Amino acid sequence: MVQLLATIYQLLTTGSSCTKRELYYLHLELAQTPAYTYATLEDVCALLDADPWELHVYNTSKGLIAGPIVLTLSDGQRIDCNGRWGTAVPLDVGSVTEIRLAAKLVLVVEKDTVFKRLLEDGILSTFPDTLVLITAKGYPDVSTRLLLKKISDWTHVPIYGLMDADPHGIEIFCVYKFGSLAMVHQQRSLAVPTMRWIGLFPSDIELLGLQGVPLREGELKRIEQMTKRPYTEGHIQRELLLLRQLATKVEIESLYNIASDFITTVYLKGKLKECISLRQNVEEEHSVLR
Repeated sequence: MVQLLATIYQLLTTGSSCTKRELYYLHLELAQTPAYTYATLEDVCALLDADPWELHVYNTSKGLIAGPIVLTLSDGQRIDCNGRWGTAVPLDVGSVTEIRLAAKLVLVVEKDTVFKRLLEDGILSTFPDTLVLITAKGYPDVSTRLLLKKISDWTHVPIYGLMDADPHGIEIFCVYKFGSLAMVHQQRSLAVPTMRWIGLFPSDIELLGLQGVPLREGELKRIEQMTKRPYTEGHIQRELLLLRQLATKVEIESLYNIASDFITTVYLKGKLKECISLRQNVEEEHSVLR
């Protein structure tokens, strides 16, 4: 801990930074494994009542973002994310000082493959100035979650999640919305409680006649554990119970078996139209109350 404190002091006084992995290699003579370093870093963060990124220690960023959004960093650099194949989420999201967003909503997609396919299908052209697309390529990294949190807090644009209809996909949505069990002390800094799940629902499996894969024993046990968590009550719990009853999991890509453009022109079109309409109704109600 003393060694890490010394390194962090040096990072803060010099204005430099490092990744968690680099922190491990800086202390190879003491740290037996990377996990040993990461656990000690958590203790240091608890001691200083600070998040790792506030100490200039970052996780490696793996997220991608695409759409009408521009990020301005503390050094004046502007990152325009309106590229064709998406832009990497910055490693130091803490340095983002301004977010300019010209979209009505943000859609978080679980997997990189679906993210790329949606861009290939021209989803940003199909819904111009409507959405920003984000993926963390599976289980979300801290940088992607922190950027999503900033977008939510600073722009108040609604955020929606498109995940696989399986325990892993629902777990990932819960991490975005409620925070992870492993980082519960950082829940306030990373969780996006206003985020909504718009699919793929287990209830869509029979409704759309989707072909699934049987759930493994470990996945059925995970569903059992998830249904006991207090934050999964209501809609999430009902979908989890249905998933257990069906004992079948389905990936987002299965929608392409219906038609090559089904996910964009039918499934998401209906979902996004419903979300935008709901948002407009809420804004009108608030306007009347004011």
